[in-house]
Amino acid sequence: MKAVVVISNPKKSLKRAFEFLLGRYAYTVTCLYDIPPYCDLSLSKEERKAKMTEYRNHGGARTFGWYHHLKDAKKAILENRGDIHECSYKYAIIERLSQGVHGGWMHGYEEYWYEWSGDDWRETDSGGYHPIDKPELVKKVIGWSWG
Repeated sequence: MKAVVVISNPKKSLKRAFEFLLGRYAYTVTCLYDIPPYCDLSLSKEERKAKMTEYRNHGGARTFGWYHHLKDAKKAILENRGDIHECSYKYAIIERLSQGVHGGWMHGYEEYWYEWSGDDWRETDSGGYHPIDKPELVKKVIGWSWG
């Protein structure tokens, strides 16, 4: 079956075709060992510094990849694709980025949070990620995938 397309504005039509085929955004998949200690302002500066060493030693945060479509990024997290949990990452985040400085965050930022659950969140054989609301300590923090 062949499709016939009438192009009134070739430049605009080509751009729309690429956006449709590739997806307009990149959806990054980033995992966090835990909520970063620098977000917990109830701790003293010295306590946050000490906890940051532990945080970094256990993996801190890692962006595993990106997808053109949100449904594919969600599926990757729910399937623990490529063992993104790695026996240490408590949280997984999907961020929607667009082209531009700072990933286009000022043009409609979206993120989706997941938390590992099971008997012990470090046991990859007995658990999985499930959607959660964004934790209160990080309500004002964005840009997990870009550092």
